Amino acid sequence: MKILTTYEYSEISYEAIVGSNRDSEAFYEIKELETLFSEKYSETIEFKLNGVAFKNFVGVIKVGDTYIEVLPKIYNSLIDDNPSLNKNEIYKNLNYMINKSSRLSIKNIDLSNYGGNEEGQFLDFFINMFLQELYTNLFKGIYKTYVTQQENLRYIKGRLLVAENIKRNFLHNRVYCEFDEFTEDNLVNQILKYTTRLMSKLTNWRQNQLLADNIIQSLNDVSDIHVSVDTFAIVREDRLLGIYSKLLGIAKMFLEGQTIDINSENLVSNFIFNIDMNLVYQEYIFEILNEYRAVIFNENITIRPQYSKEHLIFDSNNKGVFLLKPDIALLEGDSVRLLIDTKYKKLNVGKHRYGVSDKDLYQMFGYFHKYNMVLDSKVDTV
Repeated sequence: MKILTTYEYSEISYEAIVGSNRDSEAFYEIKELETLFSEKYSETIEFKLNGVAFKNFVGVIKVGDTYIEVLPKIYNSLIDDNPSLNKNEIYKNLNYMINKSSRLSIKNIDLSNYGGNEEGQFLDFFINMFLQELYTNLFKGIYKTYVTQQENLRYIKGRLLVAENIKRNFLHNRVYCEFDEFTEDNLVNQILKYTTRLMSKLTNWRQNQLLADNIIQSLNDVSDIHVSVDTFAIVREDRLLGIYSKLLGIAKMFLEGQTIDINSENLVSNFIFNIDMNLVYQEYIFEILNEYRAVIFNENITIRPQYSKEHLIFDSNNKGVFLLKPDIALLEGDSVRLLIDTKYKKLNVGKHRYGVSDKDLYQMFGYFHKYNMVLDSKVDTV
Protein backbone atom coordinates (compact mmCIF):
# COMPACT_ATOMS: atom_id res chain seq x y z
CA MET A 1 0.00 0.00 0.00
CA LYS A 2 1.29 3.46 -0.94
CA ILE A 3 -0.06 6.70 0.54
CA LEU A 4 0.44 10.00 -1.29
CA THR A 5 -0.51 13.24 0.43
CA THR A 6 -1.35 16.46 -1.34
CA TYR A 7 -3.59 19.49 -0.83
CA GLU A 8 -6.44 21.32 -2.49
CA TYR A 9 -5.42 23.32 -5.57
CA SER A 10 -2.40 21.17 -6.28
CA GLU A 11 -1.43 18.57 -8.88
CA ILE A 12 0.04 15.10 -8.66
CA SER A 13 1.54 13.26 -11.62
CA TYR A 14 0.41 9.88 -12.88
CA GLU A 15 4.00 8.71 -12.53
CA ALA A 16 3.92 9.50 -8.81
CA ILE A 17 0.70 7.51 -8.49
CA VAL A 18 1.45 4.36 -10.47
CA GLY A 19 5.08 4.56 -11.62
CA SER A 20 6.63 5.17 -15.01
CA ASN A 21 5.19 2.17 -16.86
CA ARG A 22 2.31 3.62 -18.86
CA ASP A 23 1.34 0.16 -20.08
CA SER A 24 0.68 -1.06 -16.55
CA GLU A 25 -2.73 -2.09 -15.30
CA ALA A 26 -2.70 0.84 -12.86
CA PHE A 27 -2.78 3.35 -15.72
CA TYR A 28 -5.90 1.67 -17.03
CA GLU A 29 -7.38 1.95 -13.54
CA ILE A 30 -6.76 5.71 -13.63
CA LYS A 31 -8.59 5.99 -16.94
CA GLU A 32 -11.45 3.94 -15.46
CA LEU A 33 -11.53 6.30 -12.50
CA GLU A 34 -11.64 9.28 -14.86
CA THR A 35 -14.60 7.77 -16.71
CA LEU A 36 -16.49 7.02 -13.50
CA PHE A 37 -16.03 10.39 -11.85
CA SER A 38 -15.27 12.98 -14.52
CA GLU A 39 -18.90 14.09 -14.69
CA LYS A 40 -19.68 14.13 -10.97
CA TYR A 41 -16.37 15.67 -9.90
CA SER A 42 -15.62 17.80 -12.96
CA GLU A 43 -15.63 20.98 -10.87
CA THR A 44 -13.31 19.59 -8.20
CA ILE A 45 -10.96 17.16 -10.02
CA GLU A 46 -9.34 17.58 -13.43
CA PHE A 47 -7.67 14.64 -15.16
CA LYS A 48 -4.90 16.17 -17.26
CA LEU A 49 -2.46 14.67 -19.75
CA ASN A 50 0.27 13.99 -17.19
CA GLY A 51 -1.54 14.04 -13.89
CA VAL A 52 -4.53 14.89 -11.73
CA ALA A 53 -5.29 18.43 -10.56
CA PHE A 54 -7.34 18.91 -7.40
CA LYS A 55 -9.39 22.05 -7.05
CA ASN A 56 -12.01 22.34 -4.34
CA PHE A 57 -11.62 18.71 -3.24
CA VAL A 58 -10.84 17.20 0.18
CA GLY A 59 -10.86 13.47 0.69
CA VAL A 60 -9.29 10.22 -0.50
CA ILE A 61 -8.87 8.63 -3.91
CA LYS A 62 -7.85 4.97 -4.16
CA VAL A 63 -6.24 3.69 -7.35
CA GLY A 64 -5.23 0.06 -7.02
CA ASP A 65 -3.00 -0.17 -3.97
CA THR A 66 -2.30 3.57 -3.94
CA TYR A 67 -4.17 6.01 -1.70
CA ILE A 68 -4.13 9.70 -2.60
CA GLU A 69 -5.29 11.82 0.30
CA VAL A 70 -6.13 15.44 -0.41
CA LEU A 71 -6.04 17.61 2.71
CA PRO A 72 -7.54 21.11 3.15
CA LYS A 73 -5.59 24.00 1.66
CA ILE A 74 -5.37 25.70 5.07
CA TYR A 75 -2.78 23.12 6.16
CA ASN A 76 -0.49 23.46 3.15
CA SER A 77 1.53 26.44 4.37
CA LEU A 78 1.37 25.07 7.92
CA ILE A 79 3.38 22.02 6.87
CA ASP A 80 5.83 24.22 4.92
CA ASP A 81 6.42 26.41 7.95
CA ASN A 82 6.73 23.46 10.34
CA PRO A 83 8.02 20.33 8.55
CA SER A 84 8.23 18.43 11.85
CA LEU A 85 4.48 18.74 12.38
CA ASN A 86 2.93 15.30 12.81
CA LYS A 87 0.45 14.70 9.99
CA ASN A 88 -1.78 12.88 12.47
CA GLU A 89 -2.39 16.24 14.15
CA ILE A 90 -3.84 17.54 10.89
CA TYR A 91 -6.13 14.51 10.72
CA LYS A 92 -7.34 15.08 14.27
CA ASN A 93 -7.93 18.80 13.68
CA LEU A 94 -9.90 18.06 10.53
CA ASN A 95 -11.97 15.41 12.24
CA TYR A 96 -12.60 17.81 15.12
CA MET A 97 -14.16 20.23 12.64
CA ILE A 98 -16.29 17.43 11.18
CA ASN A 99 -17.26 16.29 14.68
CA LYS A 100 -18.28 19.80 15.68
CA SER A 101 -20.14 20.53 12.46
CA SER A 102 -21.97 17.19 12.68
CA ARG A 103 -22.81 17.69 16.39
CA LEU A 104 -21.18 14.40 17.37
CA SER A 105 -19.94 13.70 20.89
CA ILE A 106 -16.40 12.52 20.07
CA LYS A 107 -13.91 15.24 20.99
CA ASN A 108 -10.66 13.55 20.00
CA ILE A 109 -9.15 10.32 18.74
CA ASP A 110 -6.78 8.74 21.24
CA LEU A 111 -3.86 7.30 19.30
CA SER A 112 -2.88 5.21 22.32
CA ASN A 113 -5.71 2.89 21.28
CA TYR A 114 -3.84 2.18 18.07
CA GLY A 115 -0.38 1.34 19.35
CA GLY A 116 0.83 4.87 20.09
CA ASN A 117 1.94 6.42 16.81
CA GLU A 118 0.26 4.05 14.41
CA GLU A 119 0.48 5.32 10.87
CA GLY A 120 -2.80 6.03 9.25
CA GLN A 121 -4.47 8.30 6.80
CA PHE A 122 -7.36 10.67 6.92
CA LEU A 123 -9.80 7.96 5.81
CA ASP A 124 -8.85 5.80 8.83
CA PHE A 125 -9.47 8.69 11.21
CA PHE A 126 -12.80 9.51 9.58
CA ILE A 127 -13.94 5.88 9.75
CA ASN A 128 -12.86 5.69 13.39
CA MET A 129 -14.89 8.81 14.20
CA PHE A 130 -18.03 7.31 12.67
CA LEU A 131 -17.61 3.84 14.20
CA GLN A 132 -16.88 5.19 17.68
CA GLU A 133 -19.99 7.35 17.64
CA LEU A 134 -22.17 4.56 16.25
CA TYR A 135 -20.88 1.99 18.76
CA THR A 136 -21.40 4.38 21.69
CA ASN A 137 -25.02 5.00 20.70
CA LEU A 138 -25.75 1.34 20.01
CA PHE A 139 -24.49 0.60 23.52
CA LYS A 140 -27.01 3.11 24.89
CA GLY A 141 -29.79 1.52 22.88
CA ILE A 142 -30.37 0.33 19.34
CA TYR A 143 -32.68 2.57 17.35
CA LYS A 144 -36.16 1.12 16.95
CA THR A 145 -39.13 2.41 15.03
CA TYR A 146 -42.43 1.21 13.57
CA VAL A 147 -42.10 -0.68 10.30
CA THR A 148 -45.13 -1.61 8.18
CA GLN A 149 -45.22 -5.33 7.43
CA GLN A 150 -47.52 -7.71 5.60
CA GLU A 151 -47.91 -11.34 6.57
CA ASN A 152 -50.21 -14.33 6.15
CA LEU A 153 -51.40 -15.19 9.67
CA ARG A 154 -53.83 -17.52 11.42
CA TYR A 155 -55.38 -14.54 13.21
CA ILE A 156 -56.22 -10.94 12.35
CA LYS A 157 -53.51 -8.45 13.25
CA GLY A 158 -53.71 -4.81 12.25
CA ARG A 159 -55.57 -4.27 8.96
CA LEU A 160 -57.12 -7.03 6.87
CA LEU A 161 -56.13 -6.83 3.18
CA VAL A 162 -59.22 -8.10 1.41
CA ALA A 163 -57.83 -8.24 -2.13
CA GLU A 164 -54.73 -10.16 -1.00
CA ASN A 165 -56.87 -12.58 0.99
CA ILE A 166 -58.97 -13.41 -2.07
CA LYS A 167 -55.80 -13.99 -4.07
CA ARG A 168 -53.83 -15.97 -1.47
CA ASN A 169 -56.28 -17.55 0.97
CA PHE A 170 -59.30 -18.73 -1.02
CA LEU A 171 -58.73 -22.31 0.14
CA HIS A 172 -56.54 -21.70 3.21
CA ASN A 173 -57.45 -21.02 6.82
CA ARG A 174 -55.35 -17.83 7.03
CA VAL A 175 -55.79 -14.08 6.88
CA TYR A 176 -53.44 -11.70 5.08
CA CYS A 177 -52.84 -8.66 7.26
CA GLU A 178 -50.85 -5.44 7.27
CA PHE A 179 -49.58 -4.16 10.61
CA ASP A 180 -46.91 -1.92 12.18
CA GLU A 181 -44.20 -3.59 14.23
CA PHE A 182 -41.82 -1.76 16.59
CA THR A 183 -38.50 -3.26 15.56
CA GLU A 184 -34.75 -2.69 15.23
CA ASP A 185 -34.84 -4.27 11.76
CA ASN A 186 -35.56 -0.96 10.08
CA LEU A 187 -34.06 1.03 7.21
CA VAL A 188 -31.91 3.26 9.45
CA ASN A 189 -30.11 0.31 11.03
CA GLN A 190 -29.84 -1.45 7.67
CA ILE A 191 -28.04 1.60 6.22
CA LEU A 192 -25.72 1.85 9.23
CA LYS A 193 -24.90 -1.87 9.04
CA TYR A 194 -24.13 -1.64 5.32
CA THR A 195 -21.90 1.42 5.86
CA THR A 196 -20.06 -0.31 8.70
CA ARG A 197 -19.31 -3.36 6.52
CA LEU A 198 -17.96 -1.12 3.76
CA MET A 199 -15.80 0.88 6.16
CA SER A 200 -14.40 -2.33 7.63
CA LYS A 201 -13.16 -3.35 4.18
CA LEU A 202 -11.61 0.03 3.41
CA THR A 203 -9.83 0.89 6.66
CA ASN A 204 -6.20 -0.02 7.27
CA TRP A 205 -6.52 0.10 11.06
CA ARG A 206 -7.07 -3.24 12.75
CA GLN A 207 -8.75 -1.44 15.65
CA ASN A 208 -11.36 -0.05 13.25
CA GLN A 209 -12.03 -3.52 11.89
CA LEU A 210 -12.54 -4.89 15.41
CA LEU A 211 -14.88 -2.01 16.21
CA ALA A 212 -16.84 -2.69 13.01
CA ASP A 213 -17.11 -6.40 13.93
CA ASN A 214 -18.63 -5.45 17.30
CA ILE A 215 -21.14 -3.13 15.64
CA ILE A 216 -22.19 -5.74 13.09
CA GLN A 217 -22.63 -8.25 15.91
CA SER A 218 -24.86 -5.75 17.75
CA LEU A 219 -26.93 -5.41 14.56
CA ASN A 220 -27.11 -9.17 14.03
CA ASP A 221 -30.94 -9.13 13.87
CA VAL A 222 -30.92 -6.36 11.25
CA SER A 223 -31.37 -7.44 7.63
CA ASP A 224 -28.57 -7.01 5.09
CA ILE A 225 -29.56 -4.83 2.14
CA HIS A 226 -27.77 -3.02 -0.66
CA VAL A 227 -27.66 0.73 -0.02
CA SER A 228 -27.25 3.55 -2.53
CA VAL A 229 -27.50 7.30 -2.09
CA ASP A 230 -31.14 7.08 -3.24
CA THR A 231 -31.92 4.84 -0.24
CA PHE A 232 -31.58 7.81 2.12
CA ALA A 233 -34.51 9.58 0.45
CA ILE A 234 -36.97 7.00 1.80
CA VAL A 235 -35.84 7.22 5.44
CA ARG A 236 -38.66 8.54 7.61
CA GLU A 237 -37.60 11.01 10.27
CA ASP A 238 -39.19 10.60 13.70
CA ARG A 239 -38.63 11.90 17.23
CA LEU A 240 -36.76 8.73 18.20
CA LEU A 241 -34.06 9.19 15.57
CA GLY A 242 -31.97 11.70 17.55
CA ILE A 243 -28.21 11.37 16.99
CA TYR A 244 -28.82 8.64 14.42
CA SER A 245 -29.93 11.39 12.05
CA LYS A 246 -26.41 12.83 12.09
CA LEU A 247 -24.88 9.38 11.68
CA LEU A 248 -27.05 8.87 8.61
CA GLY A 249 -25.75 12.17 7.24
CA ILE A 250 -22.15 11.01 7.64
CA ALA A 251 -23.01 7.61 6.14
CA LYS A 252 -24.52 9.36 3.12
CA MET A 253 -21.43 11.56 2.79
CA PHE A 254 -19.28 8.44 2.83
CA LEU A 255 -21.36 6.44 0.35
CA GLU A 256 -21.86 9.17 -2.24
CA GLY A 257 -18.52 8.57 -3.93
CA GLN A 258 -18.28 4.82 -3.61
CA THR A 259 -18.21 2.32 -6.48
CA ILE A 260 -17.68 -0.68 -4.22
CA ASP A 261 -20.03 -3.63 -3.95
CA ILE A 262 -19.36 -5.15 -0.53
CA ASN A 263 -21.14 -8.35 -1.55
CA SER A 264 -18.58 -9.02 -4.27
CA GLU A 265 -15.65 -11.32 -3.59
CA ASN A 266 -13.37 -8.98 -5.53
CA LEU A 267 -13.36 -5.58 -3.89
CA VAL A 268 -13.36 -2.88 -6.56
CA SER A 269 -9.95 -1.21 -6.44
CA ASN A 270 -11.03 2.34 -7.34
CA PHE A 271 -13.08 4.73 -5.28
CA ILE A 272 -13.38 8.38 -4.29
CA PHE A 273 -14.35 9.74 -0.88
CA ASN A 274 -15.06 13.46 -0.89
CA ILE A 275 -16.02 15.94 1.82
CA ASP A 276 -17.67 19.27 1.03
CA MET A 277 -15.50 21.56 3.15
CA ASN A 278 -17.71 24.56 2.40
CA LEU A 279 -20.59 22.93 4.30
CA VAL A 280 -18.32 21.57 7.05
CA TYR A 281 -16.78 25.01 7.62
CA GLN A 282 -20.17 26.74 7.65
CA GLU A 283 -21.61 24.32 10.21
CA TYR A 284 -18.39 24.44 12.26
CA ILE A 285 -18.53 28.24 12.58
CA PHE A 286 -22.21 28.09 13.53
CA GLU A 287 -21.60 25.47 16.24
CA ILE A 288 -18.67 27.41 17.70
CA LEU A 289 -20.68 30.65 17.86
CA ASN A 290 -23.67 28.85 19.31
CA GLU A 291 -21.59 27.10 21.96
CA TYR A 292 -19.95 30.32 23.15
CA ARG A 293 -22.90 32.60 22.45
CA ALA A 294 -23.21 33.90 26.01
CA VAL A 295 -19.48 34.65 26.24
CA ILE A 296 -19.08 36.33 22.86
CA PHE A 297 -22.43 38.13 22.75
CA ASN A 298 -25.10 37.97 25.46
CA GLU A 299 -27.95 35.78 26.65
CA ASN A 300 -30.52 37.75 24.65
CA ILE A 301 -28.92 36.83 21.33
CA THR A 302 -30.19 33.82 19.38
CA ILE A 303 -28.23 32.33 16.51
CA ARG A 304 -29.96 30.96 13.45
CA PRO A 305 -28.39 29.05 10.52
CA GLN A 306 -29.58 29.63 6.96
CA TYR A 307 -31.80 32.52 8.03
CA SER A 308 -34.21 33.38 5.22
CA LYS A 309 -36.61 36.28 5.45
CA GLU A 310 -35.89 38.81 2.69
CA HIS A 311 -35.76 38.70 -1.11
CA LEU A 312 -33.42 40.54 -3.44
CA ILE A 313 -36.14 41.81 -5.82
CA PHE A 314 -39.90 41.58 -6.29
CA ASP A 315 -41.94 40.78 -9.39
CA SER A 316 -44.92 42.71 -10.80
CA ASN A 317 -47.21 40.99 -8.28
CA ASN A 318 -44.97 42.10 -5.42
CA LYS A 319 -43.87 38.52 -4.87
CA GLY A 320 -40.32 38.05 -3.66
CA VAL A 321 -37.76 36.65 -6.10
CA PHE A 322 -34.24 35.43 -5.27
CA LEU A 323 -34.41 34.59 -1.58
CA LEU A 324 -31.52 36.01 0.44
CA LYS A 325 -30.30 33.36 2.86
CA PRO A 326 -27.29 34.37 5.00
CA ASP A 327 -25.34 31.44 6.46
CA ILE A 328 -25.69 32.68 10.05
CA ALA A 329 -27.88 35.36 11.61
CA LEU A 330 -27.70 36.78 15.12
CA LEU A 331 -31.09 37.95 16.34
CA GLU A 332 -32.16 39.98 19.32
CA GLY A 333 -35.89 39.50 19.51
CA ASP A 334 -37.11 40.10 15.96
CA SER A 335 -34.21 42.39 15.07
CA VAL A 336 -31.25 41.19 13.03
CA ARG A 337 -28.11 42.33 14.85
CA LEU A 338 -25.44 40.62 12.76
CA LEU A 339 -25.22 38.57 9.58
CA ILE A 340 -22.33 36.23 8.86
CA ASP A 341 -21.49 34.77 5.48
CA THR A 342 -18.89 32.01 5.83
CA LYS A 343 -16.34 31.54 3.06
CA TYR A 344 -14.02 28.56 3.00
CA LYS A 345 -11.20 30.60 1.56
CA LYS A 346 -7.70 31.48 2.59
CA LEU A 347 -6.93 35.20 2.48
CA ASN A 348 -3.79 35.98 0.51
CA VAL A 349 -1.98 39.17 1.56
CA GLY A 350 -0.04 39.11 -1.71
CA LYS A 351 -3.17 39.43 -3.85
CA HIS A 352 -5.31 42.45 -4.64
CA ARG A 353 -7.94 42.87 -1.89
CA TYR A 354 -6.48 39.76 -0.20
CA GLY A 355 -8.09 37.57 -2.86
CA VAL A 356 -11.67 38.48 -1.90
CA SER A 357 -13.87 38.29 -4.99
CA ASP A 358 -16.35 40.89 -6.23
CA LYS A 359 -19.31 38.54 -5.85
CA ASP A 360 -18.49 37.97 -2.16
CA LEU A 361 -18.80 41.70 -1.48
CA TYR A 362 -21.90 42.07 -3.67
CA GLN A 363 -23.51 39.27 -1.67
CA MET A 364 -22.79 40.98 1.65
CA PHE A 365 -23.92 44.33 0.20
CA GLY A 366 -27.29 42.77 -0.64
CA TYR A 367 -27.64 41.30 2.85
CA PHE A 368 -26.67 44.60 4.48
CA HIS A 369 -29.34 46.64 2.72
CA LYS A 370 -32.20 44.18 2.41
CA TYR A 371 -32.04 43.22 6.09
CA ASN A 372 -31.91 46.89 7.11
CA MET A 373 -28.65 46.54 8.97
CA VAL A 374 -28.01 49.63 11.08
CA LEU A 375 -24.82 48.54 12.79
CA ASP A 376 -21.26 49.45 11.86
CA SER A 377 -20.94 50.16 8.15
CA LYS A 378 -18.06 47.69 7.98
CA VAL A 379 -19.22 44.41 6.50
CA ASP A 380 -17.02 41.35 7.02
CA THR A 381 -16.97 37.79 5.84
CA VAL A 382 -15.81 34.94 8.03
